[in-house]
Amino acid sequence: MTPYSVEIFDRSLTLKHHTNANLATYSVDYLIPKASSISIPYTPDVAKGDYIRIYRDEQDFFGVVKVVTDAKLTHTVLQIEYEPFLSGFFSNEVLFDVTDQGSQISLEEEIRVMIRANWMVNADTLQNIPGLQLETISSTTGWNFYVTASNRMSNYAIVNLYDQILVPALAKYKVGLYVVPDFTAKTITIRIGVVSSTPYYIEADLPSVISKNISLGETSVDVNKLVVYDNDDLNRSRTYYKHTDRTYDDEDRDRITPVIYSIATVTPSEQEPWEMVAQLAADRQFDQASYSNLIELTVLNSDPLVKPGELEIGREAYIISGGQIYTSMLTGKTVGPTTTLIFGSIRLDLTQLIKERF
Repeated sequence: MTPYSVEIFDRSLTLKHHTNANLATYSVDYLIPKASSISIPYTPDVAKGDYIRIYRDEQDFFGVVKVVTDAKLTHTVLQIEYEPFLSGFFSNEVLFDVTDQGSQISLEEEIRVMIRANWMVNADTLQNIPGLQLETISSTTGWNFYVTASNRMSNYAIVNLYDQILVPALAKYKVGLYVVPDFTAKTITIRIGVVSSTPYYIEADLPSVISKNISLGETSVDVNKLVVYDNDDLNRSRTYYKHTDRTYDDEDRDRITPVIYSIATVTPSEQEPWEMVAQLAADRQFDQASYSNLIELTVLNSDPLVKPGELEIGREAYIISGGQIYTSMLTGKTVGPTTTLIFGSIRLDLTQLIKERF
């Protein structure tokens, strides 16, 4: 079996070290990013914050070194913990102008401006990423994450860029970030936008699909009833219901059961009357991703039909199984001896989700 090539670069994309590894497994889960690890022969030329590239055939991973350990304390084996470039850099708090929501500013441009301000033209030049370039490849307007300002005297909120902007941008609007390093030009280009409007068809019942897991619809933690109270008058409330067609309003009909309910409180004002803030609370609760499901398919890395190495995060897919066609979107991959493709916006391993978030 062809070994993996492992390359280590400094922040200027200058090659520091190259070696081979017989075994490499990495995860690229856009919704719940997690660290992976690899063991290589010991070298002192790897440090936290370096870039790492692992590639073989159609597999090619680019990320950031997070932890370096002398695994056996004998200077023989080096263990490197690393994570994808995007979560490695952008899981940080930024200022977000909440008035841009629902404006004519595209979501792609909003993300571009925030990344540029914090990692390209920052007054603290050590925070900037050398060689970083940004490119928008689509324009999505009418977006809204229902983030409110930190106080009434400001238009800004402090948000985690990755968790509160990048993840919902992909899950709700298919707007993803795609990292393209150029090791010759020493640049890192991030393409921002919808990767493709052409659906990808996968026959999940073919013998080449090693395993599959299809979980659809609501999970046990999905709220389907919301009671909104007026902070200034708790005798005033409005109840919203989620229906079986995944729409929601204040009509008690065609409801999802069993009932999973939540309570929210809002404070009306002259600028935002009761009806408006109550509806906004319902929008925040129920305006979830269109791809609320979990589909996992495991195939060979070299599968000629599925071609897992060519399938990009954010690509819409029609998955055919048991005579049914399920519409979903690729949101993650786990690559090792085989590739597991992860579709949809739900992760069933809630224990892992909680550990990763907190």
